[in-house]
Amino acid sequence: MSAEQFDGERVQAALRTPRLGRPLLWLPTVDSTQEELRRQLAQGAPAGTVVVADDQTAGRGRRGNVWYDRPGQDLLFSVALPADLPREGLVAVALGAYLAEALGHETRQDVRLRWPNDLVMGFAKVGGLLLEVAGEHFLAGVGINVAGQAAEIARQVGRPVTTLQAGTGRALSREELLAVCLNTLDRAAVQLAAGDRGLISRKIADLDALRDRTVTVTGPQGTVEGTAVGVALNGALLVRSGSIITEVTVADEVTVQAD
Repeated sequence: MSAEQFDGERVQAALRTPRLGRPLLWLPTVDSTQEELRRQLAQGAPAGTVVVADDQTAGRGRRGNVWYDRPGQDLLFSVALPADLPREGLVAVALGAYLAEALGHETRQDVRLRWPNDLVMGFAKVGGLLLEVAGEHFLAGVGINVAGQAAEIARQVGRPVTTLQAGTGRALSREELLAVCLNTLDRAAVQLAAGDRGLISRKIADLDALRDRTVTVTGPQGTVEGTAVGVALNGALLVRSGSIITEVTVADEVTVQAD
């Protein structure tokens, strides 16, 4: 899939949101879609602005981890969400759950959210979401492995990685996937702004890849081992060890123990 094949007009035609992707800026190469979006906002770009790129030279994930991509094969974008979202940890987890659901519907695969921000098929990561704040905006950076087998990325990161094509056995359009993601993120933002925590919590529970799994969580709070029992309203991972339930708000690593 070459860079020249990306068609912004095709994305616009498939959008069902009046807010996101208007405008949409495509770049063949950028340091980071998140950083380019920050620059666009500093120059007066409105909420809803999307930056999409074929390649990132300094892409990053959560906690500053490097995000590896394959030019023209992955979907890499950042969107400035409206400022009316609640300023709480649940937002990132909720957006990830909505994206997992949408990608599952689009590909007919079992795509789930592995807390806090990984999109997974089985045990293999297929994408991720990075949520940051810039002034009055939330910046949602999304990376999805679309084409090929992602063997090179797996070697780089040293953990199971897959692609949507590997799961479906067919080529997928990055443009159509981008429109699906933006339509979904807009719907999620509306529901988050409306404060319907019950609906959002149920969706997270339905798409929770860690629920009822035995996990080891390593982070600033130390190491917590136990059974993942869900996600709290503040976005924390709930881990039960005996009769004690610990809220894990930040983690360096979450390891799922073998059944």
